[in-house]
Amino acid sequence: MPVSETGANWSLEIIVAVLRASRLLVWLSLLFTAVALTPWSGMATGWLRVAIVALGFGALWFGVRIAIDEHLFRRLLTLDANRELDAFDESLARLGWAQPDKLGRPLGARIQGAMRLVWWLAALVVAQGLMAVSVFWAYS
Repeated sequence: MPVSETGANWSLEIIVAVLRASRLLVWLSLLFTAVALTPWSGMATGWLRVAIVALGFGALWFGVRIAIDEHLFRRLLTLDANRELDAFDESLARLGWAQPDKLGRPLGARIQGAMRLVWWLAALVVAQGLMAVSVFWAYS
């Protein structure tokens, strides 16, 4: 069932705001990564530093995906989202960026997918933060 134009616009406004706010998580992850790479964190075991940096790369990947989604959802705000999704899917298929089973999804499913990216990003940053705190707590 297609969402009304007003409902679709509000859904898009909300997801764009959430995706934009998730940039803070990316910056926090970059901070944790930078701290893990500094010489004064050298007291941490090597594997822990590697884990913090690896989680940082994962968070950066999710951050890039979220930034792309934010831009695309913001663009859908200026269009009739329900009508434009088919053209959008055609473009994704032509570029080879979408799996065939993902084409034709309703707007709500796409918003849920974007929120899953935010939750994964948050989980990585929390794990990174816990590791960083444990380094300094154990060696202080």
